[in-house]
Amino acid sequence: MANTKKTKEETKTPETVEKKKYYWVEEDTKVLRTRLNRVTGQLKGIVNMIDEGRPYEDVLIQLSSSYKSIRSVTNMILCNHLIDCVKKSVTQGKYDVLEEAMEIFKRYQ
Repeated sequence: MANTKKTKEETKTPETVEKKKYYWVEEDTKVLRTRLNRVTGQLKGIVNMIDEGRPYEDVLIQLSSSYKSIRSVTNMILCNHLIDCVKKSVTQGKYDVLEEAMEIFKRYQ
């Protein structure tokens, strides 16, 4: 008979995993929301360009621009994470957060 006992990790569901609550600075939220709305508009424009049969190069230029805008938002969030979470943890003597921060940078940079 196979072992059907689940480990603690296997029994975690989205409902049972405790998520950290982050309190975004309102000014940052407004800037991020504005930039993301701009990217949304760019992407909708790209869909229209494709529907209109615009040249490939024109579409690629717009995709490149959208990609750079998304990278900019990503970098803002990474910087906010460093300032808000990592700095606070290090000043409290919690240096294990540095390893986590490096993993986040590797993943999203």
